[in-house]
Amino acid sequence: HYPLRRQRQMCIRDRLRNAEGWLEQHPNDAGLLLTLGRLSLHNQLWGKARDYFEASLTLDRHPETCAELARLLAQLGEVERSNRLFQEGLGLLDRRLSGQVAVVGAEPPRMPADD
Repeated sequence: HYPLRRQRQMCIRDRLRNAEGWLEQHPNDAGLLLTLGRLSLHNQLWGKARDYFEASLTLDRHPETCAELARLLAQLGEVERSNRLFQEGLGLLDRRLSGQVAVVGAEPPRMPADD
């Protein structure tokens, strides 16, 4: 099993290097930065993963990216920031699902009563 695992790790490293090459042509691609963060996680490059997730969030506040960075921060012991990012991601997801902009402190919409 060891040679197979080593081969898989090399493949992931190659994917990361390849994707980092694309970054030169697409420096403002939030999706590519998210992917680079995930590949960095698989390579156990925590700092690099964090940098890519942060850069992606700077370009696009996406729920998936919030969740990825929140999970990483929790593992790194940054629980408070992790919790804030999870909450932000859920808020973003809620707005996308409802198609409305949420107002902080507003009461949730009431469902019509069944007659």
